[in-house]
Amino acid sequence: MERTKLSTKLLGLSFVHIAVCLVFLKGFLLTRVELPDLSQCSPQDCRAEVQYTKAVVLIVDALRYDFVCENSSNDSAYRGKLPKTLAHVATAGPAAVATRFVADTPTITMSRLKALLTGGLPTFLDIGQSFSASALTEDNLLQHLLTRGKRLVVMGDDTWMQLAKDAFIEAYPYPSFDVHDLHTVDDGVQEHLVPLLSRPETWDILIAHYLGVDHAGHTYGVNSRHMSAKLQQMDDQVSQVIETLASQAGPGGAYEDTLLLVLSDHGQTQGGDHGGGTRDETDSVLLALSLRKMYQAAHKLHEASNPSAQSLQQHTSSLSTADPTQNSRPLLDQLVTAGGYSDPASPTHLSEQYPQLTPGPWFCNSSMSQIDLTPLVAHLLGVAVPFGNLGKIPPHLYAALAAGQDSGNSSTLGMHYDGAPVDDGASYPDWLMGYADALSANAEQVHRYLNRYAEVGGLPSADLASVNNLYIQVQQLRSRSSSSPGAVSHEAGTAGSRDLVLAQLTFLTSAADLARKRFTLFQQGPIWAGCALGVAVLAWQIRYCW
Repeated sequence: MERTKLSTKLLGLSFVHIAVCLVFLKGFLLTRVELPDLSQCSPQDCRAEVQYTKAVVLIVDALRYDFVCENSSNDSAYRGKLPKTLAHVATAGPAAVATRFVADTPTITMSRLKALLTGGLPTFLDIGQSFSASALTEDNLLQHLLTRGKRLVVMGDDTWMQLAKDAFIEAYPYPSFDVHDLHTVDDGVQEHLVPLLSRPETWDILIAHYLGVDHAGHTYGVNSRHMSAKLQQMDDQVSQVIETLASQAGPGGAYEDTLLLVLSDHGQTQGGDHGGGTRDETDSVLLALSLRKMYQAAHKLHEASNPSAQSLQQHTSSLSTADPTQNSRPLLDQLVTAGGYSDPASPTHLSEQYPQLTPGPWFCNSSMSQIDLTPLVAHLLGVAVPFGNLGKIPPHLYAALAAGQDSGNSSTLGMHYDGAPVDDGASYPDWLMGYADALSANAEQVHRYLNRYAEVGGLPSADLASVNNLYIQVQQLRSRSSSSPGAVSHEAGTAGSRDLVLAQLTFLTSAADLARKRFTLFQQGPIWAGCALGVAVLAWQIRYCW
């Protein structure tokens, strides 16, 4: 009889322990349901005339923001160690952006690549129909690029093969888990990348994923001579790629309509770790530029410089690139602030190394979420924004990359093909209305996704209602601005577009905040309740046993 009572009590105690664990895990194991829905490429979503026909994406794994946009120091092995790359980007002036590129947790490569390709917020536990931990099953950029007939090539980190091995016409994967090997992947990337750049007619989208910086951090730490040497190697290789591309980006050149992105998937701690949400782990970097406009600036530089000068330092003394956004900077600054992109300027060593170099207005002084790159790339390449995207198109990147790119002589945002400012007063509101149209498609897609997700996976009803009310306000402003476009004055049209853009940015920011609250932020209530119950049960068990 006593044994039976003891067994019953132990069984009951086991159930209590399980219940406590379930309460804790409800707050700790964040989940998200992967929806099978696909975005359709309507005329509003996809431009009939795409702005870029090619894209080159260089991913330097675990390249932290301060590895690039920070003062160089002889006492540091990592701060500001890509000067040549940054100088090349600076030559593009206002047609380039160097920005803090903030990752959501978890800061691991698989989750970060999924987020960049879908615009969504992968969590520690994604629930999909296939229950696959790695395969990319949601609507994504690769799928839409393939639908448009784009030819994709990838090299480097073999994570891409786990994500979408059938998406590429050429693939050169290298194993990624030997963190003691700093060179095999990077050397392999360079071995295949250089020949591919010499035959641009064979591909449309090229992705090169370097791993040496990540491995150097894991094995030796950030402040080590191995990291310093690896960053110098990356600076040499990336700047070589930029030079090759820019040399063929003139009128009729193979890379005239090519978008260049140099980015990282996440940062790393001083010990080389990543996965969590500290600033060192979430702060990566994005360098984005139009190769056409970079060629224009470099061509003007070449004509004005001393023909006998050979180095970039000698050339930069004569560079003068007009800022096409100068007439609209006050409003653009307002939009950047409203969208949450403001960031205190990070001092760079370029002013010391190249004193005559004049970078554009968005050079290491802004911040953006990684998922905001997804709708921007979709817009620039003329494909549908993925169904589950939660990002928004940043105004300063739109200004730098989209304005004047379509036809080579567009006056959009006050810029001619040769980079000279335009006096036509209509160019400013034309740009603003173009941006409003891009955000309109962006907002419609995000609204559609959130409400579809609420039907399947559930979202807090009060928060969802608040976000939907913001979207109703956007729709009202949109209807008002388009009801009689010919009957409003120049100033009224500009003000209407401004109010619409501000409302769209407010809605998109609130929508992303709602999703982060649901998908990426630990639920403190269940976690603390589980801990408290666990302590109480443990105390009762100790007392019972004694």
